[in-house]
Amino acid sequence: MISGTGLLLSTLAGVVLLAAYMIVPRYVRYQRRKYITADLPKIKSHRIPSLGIRTLFDSIVKEMVDDPNQSPFYDFGVNILHGEPLVAVTDADANREICNNPELFPKIQIPSPFAKGLIFKEGEDWKHERRRLTPTFHFGALNDAVSYMVEEAEHFNEKSIVPTLGKPVTVKGLYSAVTLRVIIRYAFGGEFDLDWMQDIWTQITDNTPSNFIETQIFGAMSKYLPWEKTHHLCAKVAEKADEVIEKRRSMGETE
Repeated sequence: MISGTGLLLSTLAGVVLLAAYMIVPRYVRYQRRKYITADLPKIKSHRIPSLGIRTLFDSIVKEMVDDPNQSPFYDFGVNILHGEPLVAVTDADANREICNNPELFPKIQIPSPFAKGLIFKEGEDWKHERRRLTPTFHFGALNDAVSYMVEEAEHFNEKSIVPTLGKPVTVKGLYSAVTLRVIIRYAFGGEFDLDWMQDIWTQITDNTPSNFIETQIFGAMSKYLPWEKTHHLCAKVAEKADEVIEKRRSMGETE
């Protein structure tokens, strides 16, 4: 019989071997192709992923803005998922060319719950999803969100501003919370428990940096890691959404 310690050590050894199996071929591929970006100035900020996504992007942008040479292209290191050199593009014309040529510059595909979203889709899949979203986010329809904004601003003032008067606060966290509540109420409708949904999405957001790193290292196998949370949390949201959809279908409100 394997002891608890032995089982733990075996699991850790398996994870290390899996990581090596996934990473080594990509590393070799990058070593063969890194000459492509060898002459470009290098971005260094992205080498500290623990900073968090927003802070990470802010530091990257600041580094490029502060660069006295203002290069249109920067060496962004390696895409661990595919072993390809990454290039950061700051030139407007170059970005326009990239966005208008999806066949030459396809979107990156990652084995993450977020990869099912509109931003990662292409072609007919993108058109289909975009058509589904248009009625919800049409300028005329957005007028319906004004009442949500007012109510959540009042809730925000009562629950978050008044209790913290005279105390130091993290402004980003407070305003992110109220913004999230407005988005949930508008996009998900009033049939969801707002506090529950906010808590779930906050957890998903907090787990995004670690999920990104895990998918970069382990690929599609990342969802089976014993500590992985993002797939589980997204599945909870999908389950709640399915319940509402089935309820509306039974009432003849959806196709």
